[in-house]
Amino acid sequence: MAIAFGAFDNQINDATVSSYSKNHTIGSGVSMLLVRLAIRGDVSSPSGVTVTCGGVAMTAAVERTNTTGRQYAGIFYLMNPSAGVKAIAVSWTNAGTSAISMVDCSGVDPAISAHSTASNTTGSSTISVTCTGITIGDLVVDLAVDGSGAVWNSTGQNVENYAQMETTAADPLTTRGSSLVADATSETMAWSLTTAGNGAMAACAFTPAPVSVGTKFRRNLDGIERTGKRGIL
Repeated sequence: MAIAFGAFDNQINDATVSSYSKNHTIGSGVSMLLVRLAIRGDVSSPSGVTVTCGGVAMTAAVERTNTTGRQYAGIFYLMNPSAGVKAIAVSWTNAGTSAISMVDCSGVDPAISAHSTASNTTGSSTISVTCTGITIGDLVVDLAVDGSGAVWNSTGQNVENYAQMETTAADPLTTRGSSLVADATSETMAWSLTTAGNGAMAACAFTPAPVSVGTKFRRNLDGIERTGKRGIL
């Protein structure tokens, strides 16, 4: 079973704050809520970031901070969230501007945590990470953050519905996310900027749920049908 994206919600926060909340409607049958968060500290780098969904703590899969540019990139998730309107609440230390993207995911194996994490920082016009130890068919997601106000361009991965978001503060924040379905055990996620700047990037992988083939039967020489083993694709 392939992992599929459902409803997206994106929000830009131009105000210099250290917490906020946004409602997101989770559909039925969702196996994971994925949140990607970008912050640029006003004076100091963000730290101690937490994200909750309807009061339930979300797990930080991977986080990275560029202390030179005060940018933070974080990927959070919650397996088997309950359906309905949920407040996605974010808080951190050292106020700044931010942008958040959240999306329902179906077809994720809830028994397997986020894995193959990778992160990086840059002070140039390019940035990339390589996720290793992936199983072919895994979904790899990433998040890139920069403070130059430039345009992010991916180098092969699918930009999906996480379009570029940019704050209008004096110190701008630009962020974009992407994904791909792994066709190898190692995948590189890469971005380029139209203008060089300080940035941060984070990526991880999620495993699709196994597919049950169903119950098979075999007929013995005595003519009696007996149940066989249940297969997993």
